[in-house]
Amino acid sequence: MLKISNRAFVSVSLGALAAVSLSVGSASASAQLFAPITNQKSQTCLSLANGGSTANNVSAILYTCTGTQEQSWEPRDLTYVNRKSGKCLSLADGGSTANGTKAIQYTCNGGAEQDWHLTGGQLVSAKNNNKCLSTQSGGTADNTNVVIYDCNGAPEQQWSWLF
Repeated sequence: MLKISNRAFVSVSLGALAAVSLSVGSASASAQLFAPITNQKSQTCLSLANGGSTANNVSAILYTCTGTQEQSWEPRDLTYVNRKSGKCLSLADGGSTANGTKAIQYTCNGGAEQDWHLTGGQLVSAKNNNKCLSTQSGGTADNTNVVIYDCNGAPEQQWSWLF
């Protein structure tokens, strides 16, 4: 039996664990790997606005880590799915790649605006490989919007997955 401590802090490649599967007796089932994604500058979690609303177009925000389902994400192929809503981390405004475009949740649709590559701790948009998930104006406070911005390696563009 595999036991993972609730206090374990593990920084892992989000994409590397997406294809993990567990054998249970003679049956095989995909492991669910929902866990918080934390911002390295603020040490707060990637969460959802409006109390973790499950609606489309809800903004991704920073928020103090509380262990709630809206702060829990699972990598699936190149997408990141929210545990509470079952929706994908996406880009607003039809998938705009302009600096400052908000990250939102949206029904998973296979579009490039929902694909992300983890590179050196940065979540890079597959729609534009020069844009990274960041915090608005480098902010660290609760309710700070999560946006995309030119990749520059800044601490607000560094993310870890905790489980």
